[in-house]
Amino acid sequence: MNRSIIRRAALAMADDQGLPSVSMRSVAARLGVAPMTLYRHVPDKASLLDGLIELVLSEIVHTPVALSRDPVGHLLRAVRASGRAHPDVFVLLMGRSRSTPMTEALRDAFRTALLWRGVPRSKTFLMEEVISTVITGAVAAEGRGWSDEFADPSDMRVFAAVEHMIHRFIDEQRVPGAGGTT
Repeated sequence: MNRSIIRRAALAMADDQGLPSVSMRSVAARLGVAPMTLYRHVPDKASLLDGLIELVLSEIVHTPVALSRDPVGHLLRAVRASGRAHPDVFVLLMGRSRSTPMTEALRDAFRTALLWRGVPRSKTFLMEEVISTVITGAVAAEGRGWSDEFADPSDMRVFAAVEHMIHRFIDEQRVPGAGGTT
């Protein structure tokens, strides 16, 4: 038993049965161990939920961005894929304020992608905050169902519009002739 096994079991429960089903007792039952066994690796439910967020963020951070011709778009689509795969956990991101190694890794990935696009380093921190806020909100809203008109999860119109808006925002901040283009 280790923290990774516990987190993966909790994530599977959240994905299968919803976040309310995740408790130290229910995760222990899923793993076939006594609840006290988990406490050696995860001190409480809040830590367990933080671990779920970190696990979901690690999926995004570990996508092969460097191989992409459009690293910003690649990251945006990775965030969307993660949000669609883990909608209940993804919503937890909205309320998270503290910085962790995974949140910083994701921010760094976006800042690096912005630099590649020709955005001056002095603007990357603010732009990353704006882009992260917009994409996190958009993906969380999509996970909860935009509206009746856009209820079909395969409908990409709203996400495509958000992605287009973000690329236009980046283009407005670029140094002319610098960086890659989409």
